[in-house]
Amino acid sequence: MKLTKSQKVYVAVMCLSLACLAIDRLWLGGAASSPATAEAAPLLMAAAAPEIAAGPEATPAAAQPVPSIQIDPGPSLAERLETLATDHEVPVADIGGVFLDAPDWISLPAEPVRQAAPAISRAEQFAARHQLSGVLVGRQGLAMVDGRAVRVGQKINGFKLINVTEKAARFSDGEEVATLALQANQLSP
Repeated sequence: MKLTKSQKVYVAVMCLSLACLAIDRLWLGGAASSPATAEAAPLLMAAAAPEIAAGPEATPAAAQPVPSIQIDPGPSLAERLETLATDHEVPVADIGGVFLDAPDWISLPAEPVRQAAPAISRAEQFAARHQLSGVLVGRQGLAMVDGRAVRVGQKINGFKLINVTEKAARFSDGEEVATLALQANQLSP
């Protein structure tokens, strides 16, 4: 089996990463640390348990007790809100839904005035969808519309080519007339 250059590079990178993993696990002792081997910051340890803050040299790591930190949660949110209400002499029954939108605070935006879109005629839509890229003026006029040759009398999307001039081609659907003009850079000098 022949390996491509990119496959060889991929295999080399995989072998190198496996070798690094083996070196880390086998020779460098990269085992996951446990709570007994982890070291805490001295400042945190001193605050939590002053007898342990002396460090691991004072007592062996296995003999050190793990400090349990008790956090006093204090009064609950409901208790703190009641205290604020009584301090400011606000009747708790009158508070109601504090997280509801107050109609006095929020003014609804006025409904946007929707203007009717101007009616686009079928001829304008036809002219917007198609592009004239060339014309051939003569006895049998020819127009290049969207890369396709169209002769006088042929139809595109219900519009028949009725006239070809040096600068434009005119199409009609029987009711409306659409004119496709050549761009300025397409006109010959």
